[in-house]
Amino acid sequence: MFIMQQTTVGPVSPEVNFGLAVSMLRNARHLSQRDFASRLTEKGMAVDASAVSRIEKGTRSIRLVEALTIAEVLDVELDFLISGSKTPTQEFRTIRKRLDHSLRQLREPIAAAAYDLWAADYHLREHPELLTELGDPDLGSPTDVNEYLGWIAKRVAKWQVVEDDFVRTESQEETDAMFNVFMQLIALHIGVPDDDEADNGIDQEAL
Repeated sequence: MFIMQQTTVGPVSPEVNFGLAVSMLRNARHLSQRDFASRLTEKGMAVDASAVSRIEKGTRSIRLVEALTIAEVLDVELDFLISGSKTPTQEFRTIRKRLDHSLRQLREPIAAAAYDLWAADYHLREHPELLTELGDPDLGSPTDVNEYLGWIAKRVAKWQVVEDDFVRTESQEETDAMFNVFMQLIALHIGVPDDDEADNGIDQEAL
């Protein structure tokens, strides 16, 4: 992620932000504009140092194939390179679409896990003798069928999570608010239905 300081008045164009990203990456790789132009030319994008300068100033438009070539030479994904070329509004829309997709993708596995959890609990209540099948080196075994779901929760709490899969929030308030989003999603798939309960499908409007 690039942190760019804006020195002009008004919104910066996507071309300017793209050029700033290219310039920062090129400098980070200790390439002169001439060297960078040579590498681009080798990849089929015939440019000279002055063209590179115009790209970095945002005064030269870039075609998709050229953007792909620039990303290849700089050894970054195109999405990473163009992320800084989006306006705040465009970036927010992209993030919202990604969030909407991610939450919707969770619905099927949450529903499947909820059913399997219910089925395991139901089966154990029908056959309490199966308590002897359960055991954990740290938690031991539940002694009653009513303890089973709590025992499962404690086992889940022991799971290890890699650093890249852990989101660090700024405050407990933010953490609680994020928890609430997931709790609302889970509540769509678990609960005691009312007789006149309507379909509780998630709104199709983007989040």
